[in-house]
Order: sequence, then C-alpha cells, then structure tokens
Amino acid sequence: MKYVSIDLETTCLGPAQPEHILMVAMMVEDTDKKLPREEIPTFACFVKRDRYDGTPFALWLNGWIFEALAKNDQSKYPIYDPVEWVNKAQDFLNEHFPDTKAVAAGKNVAGFDLQFFPEKLKRKFIHRCIDPGSLFIDWSEDKPGSLDDIKKKLEIEGEVTHDAVDDAWDVIQVLRTAY
Repeated sequence: MKYVSIDLETTCLGPAQPEHILMVAMMVEDTDKKLPREEIPTFACFVKRDRYDGTPFALWLNGWIFEALAKNDQSKYPIYDPVEWVNKAQDFLNEHFPDTKAVAAGKNVAGFDLQFFPEKLKRKFIHRCIDPGSLFIDWSEDKPGSLDDIKKKLEIEGEVTHDAVDDAWDVIQVLRTAY
C-alpha cells in the first residue's frame, strides 16, 4: 500500500482556513519498500503571505518559520506563495498517484490537516485516512494520546519538533511498527 504522510504547521487550531497554513509536508510511503528518510519522496515548503493572523501559542510555536520567512531563508525548505504551493503539491501528488486518489496518514489528519487544504487538493485523497492515534490508543486514558505519547509508548526516539517534515516522518516511523 502507498500512502501520504501529511503534516501542517499553522497559525491556529481552527477554524481551518488555507490562509492559516505556514508549512506543508507530504511524504509518500510504500509499505512494500520501506525507504530511509532521505530517499522517501517528499514535498515540503513554507507558505509566504503578506499578513498572518493566528493565536499567540501557534505563532510562538512556529517562530522559527517566521524567522525563515522574514529572512527569505530557503536553505531548509522552499518558500512559495499561496497559489504556487497548491500547484506544486498537486503536481507532487499527481506524480506519485497519477491514476488514483491517495490515502492520507497523520496524527489527526482527517480532523485537522486536510481541513485546511483547498478543495483542489482535498479531491486528490480518498475519504478514509490512517491515524496512528486510533491504532495505538491507550484505552485506560480518557482521550487518544499525542504523537509524542505514541512515540514514547513505541520507544521511538526523539520529541515531536513541530517541523512538518519531521512530524510526517514520525508518523511513518510509528506506522511502520504495524507493518
């Protein structure tokens, strides 16, 4: 099976509007070919706008992205405008899923990340998603665990960094323990 691990960094937790996206990452995993991180097909970018609105916590959490945007620092990830990133993301998905819709994976991908995508990109995904929170739930808790909780439970090293590429990779690492 092939799926796309998706993670976004945004200026808020809702309402989900495309103008709140700061960073997008998508990594294509093929469960038959578990490639090392550096070989996995990856799309990632920062999204530059003239103005950003958001919650204090989200703005603080993503301060490193604002620094890269302010300095036009594209050494880690390219910077695209709001139209350009959507077109490049669609090209990436069409390259890896030319004749089919993709399966999205990610921690709360259906309830959060995909809700920020414009319709043009949402149409590229089937309606079913893979969420490691459901696969690795601790039934003794009152709510599903965070990605950090799941990584600790599975003894996967490192903390969630809130770099969308790292977080998309974390989801792949977590899911790989199930196949």
